[in-house]
Amino acid sequence: MNLKQLTYFMAAAEQHNITGAAKKLHMAQPPLSRQLTLLEEELGVTLFKRSNKGIDLTPAGQMLYDKSAKLFKDVGEMVEMVRETDSGVRGTITIGTFFSDVPFFIDKMLYIRQHYPLIHFKIHHGTPVDLVDALEKNEVDLLFMRTPTCDLRGFHSVLLEADPLELVMHRDLDPAPDQSEIDILALKDLPLCTLRSGKHWGYNEYLVNECERHGFTPNIVCQCTDTSIVMQLVQLKMGLSYQPRSIVSTLNIPDVYSKPIKNFDMKTYPSLIWNNNIYLSRSVKLFLSLFDIKTPDMQNPEE
Repeated sequence: MNLKQLTYFMAAAEQHNITGAAKKLHMAQPPLSRQLTLLEEELGVTLFKRSNKGIDLTPAGQMLYDKSAKLFKDVGEMVEMVRETDSGVRGTITIGTFFSDVPFFIDKMLYIRQHYPLIHFKIHHGTPVDLVDALEKNEVDLLFMRTPTCDLRGFHSVLLEADPLELVMHRDLDPAPDQSEIDILALKDLPLCTLRSGKHWGYNEYLVNECERHGFTPNIVCQCTDTSIVMQLVQLKMGLSYQPRSIVSTLNIPDVYSKPIKNFDMKTYPSLIWNNNIYLSRSVKLFLSLFDIKTPDMQNPEE
């Protein structure tokens, strides 16, 4: 068994189809099928369940896939370490995040790109659980999330600066255009566009609870899970929203701004999360150092 055979196996497992895997690998189907058969014969197990609909992994195949994915990740890290030894700081930093957290690291990305052009970035978007799973599987290097609402499994994390929660609105829907704050009762008859309620986007629950405490249920006309969509709805005057203040300054949408709710001071806290139990490349260490974070063997990431 060699890395080329494992590459063939991984492609077949991910495509669930020999023809699709052969196309991805830029090779003919018969030699690929032959290599997969030889791999099964060498291991003495059946790796795929074959049917008219394609192929699926057997339990043995799934175990080989998981181990192979880790192996290729380790090989990639080894190659990166060797290259770093001779060519300075380079590589790819993979970040898992929400749209609303981008303001807290975009300036660091710009700094890296200006001063270290051999460092590149990948951005992954998903739910908190998905992102934490990706960090555990070493699919991302760092996470930026709001105040953690799910199990961080012992990862290291630091809270970044507080981000006030405010009403975001188009100028034409401002219920108090001459005032710097909005009274909660002014929301009684106004449409709201919010992020979906639930444990991952809990700060919208703060607003709902506060409205109910004042004797009314807010008029939520739309809920979704994507901050950028909510902000487009605000721009189109579909309703007001309740968002971190940083969103407004980041998007800089004409005639859209935010105001605090009078006597209702709520904040959310973005967090930077990483895993010290895995290999951290010099590029990742350098990025962390921009937040004044020191991890083991991180004294001089630029050297």
